[in-house]
Amino acid sequence: VIALSDQVKRDMVDYYGVSPNRVHTVYNGVNIEEFRPSNIEKYRESLRNELGIDKDVFVLVFVGEFKRKGLRFVIEALSLLSKPQNTKLVVVQGGDASRFEALAVELQVRDSVLFVGHRNDVARFYAMSDEVVFPTLYEPFGFTITEAMATAIPVITSVNAGAAELIHDGVDGLLLSDPRDAADISKKLERLRESHELRRKIGLNGRACVEKLSWRKFAGQVEDIYERAQSHGRSKSPS
Repeated sequence: VIALSDQVKRDMVDYYGVSPNRVHTVYNGVNIEEFRPSNIEKYRESLRNELGIDKDVFVLVFVGEFKRKGLRFVIEALSLLSKPQNTKLVVVQGGDASRFEALAVELQVRDSVLFVGHRNDVARFYAMSDEVVFPTLYEPFGFTITEAMATAIPVITSVNAGAAELIHDGVDGLLLSDPRDAADISKKLERLRESHELRRKIGLNGRACVEKLSWRKFAGQVEDIYERAQSHGRSKSPS
């Protein structure tokens, strides 16, 4: 059995009774050519102009389904920032935004939240952001995390994401022990917003971290597991 993260491995063992000796963790690959630091220079200014966002505004990007991946907690955190008017949350993908638009109105940050709907050019959105926020309640892996890291954009995510296993907190990303804790999210947002050097350091460390996750390596690991399983099956076959 191949698991996308140790978290999924634990779930297989705990909920399905699979022997841990039968489960092998192979982290998903990431396209490090499509998602790359050079995208920042290529897309940052042009996409901000397209969306009407000033170059000096601090931009947070959220990518994914709204409910399970924690958009509510990001909007709540945005309302706790010292200067939310100087920050823009750009929300990509998701579904029906009406309840989250209403929440932003209730918390008086509607002007700081931009919903752009489903996009096929998500690489551009990572590149034009200052940080990516992903406080997911549960995530077997989380491409959003590794794609942003590959772009050298710092990520704030929860320990509930499989890809968070790759992150050393404060080194190549920032981790949330409780994704529902809007105050903690806000504190981490402020920490990154106030330090360009910290954003740069975490972004570059994140890129270095995921460079080992090529799809070629992923394929090689899966192939090796298949070959071992096949050899094991032959050795047990009656002569």
